[in-house]
Amino acid sequence: MLSLLGVYLVTKMYQSSTWELWCSFLFQYSKLTFIFVFFMIDKRMSIYYALLCFILWLTLSHPKYTGYSKIIVAQSKDHIEKVIGKSMDELIKAAQRQQKATTNQKG
Repeated sequence: MLSLLGVYLVTKMYQSSTWELWCSFLFQYSKLTFIFVFFMIDKRMSIYYALLCFILWLTLSHPKYTGYSKIIVAQSKDHIEKVIGKSMDELIKAAQRQQKATTNQKG
């Protein structure tokens, strides 16, 4: 069971975009693996561990990012055009060209 977890986490390491995401997978699937291992040893211990994980999940939350963000909230269509520097019609045409190009590559 633990070796299966190890193989899965190695494959997730290559698919994860950040170390934080991989660590999140590590903790999540480690908890599930330990629930199954505890279930094989003693069902009551498995239930206690599952309840503990559930209570921690309810009470603790992920920290909120409070740093600088480059995300701009768009007020209107004109604001989007001003920030991007192109009209919406140009953006729609460019998106359609991109969609046709990817469709042609797949076909």
